[in-house]
Amino acid sequence: MMRLSRSIVLVVVLVSGAGGMVSAVARSMGVSMVAPRALAHMALTSLAWRPDGHSFWRWDGSPVPGGSRVHYLAAGPEDGRPLVLVHGFGASWFHWRFNVPALAQRGYRVYAVDLLGFGLSDKPLTQYTAQLWAAQLADFATHVVAPRAPCKAAIAGNSLGGFASLAAAVVAPEFIEGVALLNAAGQFASPRAADADPGALADAGVLAAWMAETRARASELARRMVLFGSFQLTKQPARIRQVLTSVYARNASNVDDELVQSIAAPAEDPNAAEIFYRIVSRNALEPSTTIDALLARLDPALQLLLLWGEHDPWIRPAAADKIIALRPSAVRVSVDAGHCPHDEAPAQVNDALVAWLEQLPGAKLIPPPEPIVVSARWPPPAL
Repeated sequence: MMRLSRSIVLVVVLVSGAGGMVSAVARSMGVSMVAPRALAHMALTSLAWRPDGHSFWRWDGSPVPGGSRVHYLAAGPEDGRPLVLVHGFGASWFHWRFNVPALAQRGYRVYAVDLLGFGLSDKPLTQYTAQLWAAQLADFATHVVAPRAPCKAAIAGNSLGGFASLAAAVVAPEFIEGVALLNAAGQFASPRAADADPGALADAGVLAAWMAETRARASELARRMVLFGSFQLTKQPARIRQVLTSVYARNASNVDDELVQSIAAPAEDPNAAEIFYRIVSRNALEPSTTIDALLARLDPALQLLLLWGEHDPWIRPAAADKIIALRPSAVRVSVDAGHCPHDEAPAQVNDALVAWLEQLPGAKLIPPPEPIVVSARWPPPAL
C-alpha cells in the first residue's frame, strides 16, 4: 500500500512580434483577442478564453460509435506552413494563447487542438492511451491539416501533449516532418524490464496467480478511491492556481483568472472524474508504451526539437538528457522557465520555434486517402 500511495501522490502532482500587428492579423481571421499584456521579455497579444470554442471536427476514427467531436482553433494564412500545437494534461487549446497569434503573424498556419477527453473536445468513457491520442492527431493531420497544407506539418506538444505528439509522428510519418517536445511527459524503459521473466506468474502455480489477481483488484480499488478524491481537490480553482504557480518557476504572473477558468471549466463535465482516473491509472501507473520505444520507431529523417524549461520541478532536465542520448540528432534549446515554457516564457519559445521551423525541409505531402469531415460549428450528437 505504501508503494501504491507514493506512486499516486507523484501522479496527482504531475497531473494536477508587435502586439498591435498581431491583433490586426487575428481580427482579420475572426479570432478573439484581449489587450496586450507586459511580460518579462516583450509585450505579447493573448487569445481570449472562449467557453463555446472555435471549430469542431468529427473524428470518425474515434472508438466511440458515431465518432467524436474534436475542438480546435486554426489561425494564420491557409497556405502557410502548418504547425499543430498540443496541450498537456488538464489544459486545452487556450494554453497556447500567447503562441498562436505570434506564430500566425509570422505566416504559419497554426492549429491548437484539444485532445479527446480534454478542453472542449468530447469526453467519452473509453480507454485513454498514447495510441488513442496518436490516432487522433494522425487523423487530424491527415484530414484537417493536410488538404490545405503546402507541405508536411510540424507538431509541438507540452507535457502529455509532447508524448502524444511523438506517438503521432510514429503513426503518421507521411504527414509529420518535425516534432517539438516542450517538457514532454512519458516514462523511460526500466533497465530491469529486459531481465523480467514473462512466464514467472505461470510457473508460480494457480494459487500464486489467484493471489496476484486479488492483490491487483484491491490495489485498483484503493487507487480509484485515492484518485477520485484527489480529482475533487485538484479541480478547485484555488488548487489549480496553486499548482500552476508552483510550476511557473521563473514568472508566475501569467497564472491569471482566464488560465484557471480554462482548466476548471472542462473539469465540470460529468465524465471528467472517471476520465481522470482512467488516464492516470493507464498512462502514469501502467504505461502502454515508453519514450524509448517511440524514439526507436521514429523516422530517422524526422527532425526533433527539445524546447525545455530548465526549472521544471516535475519533469527535470535529466529527461531531456536521456532523450538526447537516445536520439543524438535532436536539437535542444533551454528555456528559462518551468513546466509550461510556452506560456511562462512565450517570447523565447516563439522565437525558438520559428528558428527551428524555418530550417525544416518542407517535404511535399501525399494526398490524404479520403475527404475530410470538418465543420466550423458541427453540432454535438444527441444525448
